[in-house]
Amino acid sequence: MKVLLTGASGAVGHGLLRYAPPQMRFAAIGRDFERIHPDLRGRVEFFFKGDLVRDGAGLSERDRASLRDFKPQKIFHAAGCVKFDQKDADEIRVTNFEGTIRMIDLARDLGAPEFHFISTAYAPLGRNPYEASKLAAEQALRASGFACSIYRLGIVVGDSREQRIDGFNGYYGFLKLFDALARSLVGHVRFGNKDGGVRLPVHVPCSEDSTLNLVPMDWLCRTFYGLQEEAVENEMFHLTHPAPRLAIEVMRHSLETLRVRGVRHETQILKTDASDPELRRIQKILDAGLRRFAPYLREEPSFDISNVRKKLGDRFQPPPEMGDALLTKLLAFASSKNFGRRSIPPTFSTPPDPHSLSR
Repeated sequence: MKVLLTGASGAVGHGLLRYAPPQMRFAAIGRDFERIHPDLRGRVEFFFKGDLVRDGAGLSERDRASLRDFKPQKIFHAAGCVKFDQKDADEIRVTNFEGTIRMIDLARDLGAPEFHFISTAYAPLGRNPYEASKLAAEQALRASGFACSIYRLGIVVGDSREQRIDGFNGYYGFLKLFDALARSLVGHVRFGNKDGGVRLPVHVPCSEDSTLNLVPMDWLCRTFYGLQEEAVENEMFHLTHPAPRLAIEVMRHSLETLRVRGVRHETQILKTDASDPELRRIQKILDAGLRRFAPYLREEPSFDISNVRKKLGDRFQPPPEMGDALLTKLLAFASSKNFGRRSIPPTFSTPPDPHSLSR
């Protein structure tokens, strides 16, 4: 089986390469082969330098001819811009929507019989440019006439056994800012704790009854490849957890694991005491950094995975429970990788400047 993969250097792309059946042969389109993890580069038989924001996916005529000779039987379109803010709306749309249209055109030119699109379970909600762009891309694919499958993913976290992941967005992105604050305020006269943690009497938006649909990478990819063994019938599959935990439970344990204590979980963002400039400054940093994640902590619909169960039959295996022990291990791995940051956050005796925490 020959596959053309986009997004090979991303977290999901890495997962698709890592858990792929050994007989599957991959060609990949991307900006830089070196961004693929060294352990996985051997899975990519052919790499073509391209860019989905450019006409023709940025491929040269010579590379197009080579791809025609490769004759992919499936397109795995996993590339995307994982940003949420309105200020990035143009970039998000060009990459996620227009990039998908370019891949549909390329797939047609190559004569690929199947198109498999990686989307998000939150696409129908349209709460931000990312969700809207994924829904528009799904609609374009359905209208294309291709034999296709659409996979709407939950919030992807690391491998359930080794906790490994090659990107720190979503669940990790929310906690990255708290981790940076905790590291920077260790030993702070007011906020530091003797155990190396911090106590921050701040608040974050979080519903008391909404869930957070976390799915481990290994379960996600193995389920995806199980579905590849079945006929393509223009279906949409939710690759989501059938029993997600409450968001407030996940956040409380995650913050405790990072030794961040004293945080209040509120349904709505509150105003910090104006007479406390230190705390107000920290709250301002959090509000700016967490605004994009607030919708995911306040409201989540239920996702129907019945067609996944039906398609796989006896081969269906539910994902592992996202219990405290697994969350602790996932965060230990993320912390060991500094949540993907290029540098360790500096230590401050006073609250940090927000720009110093983004490096």
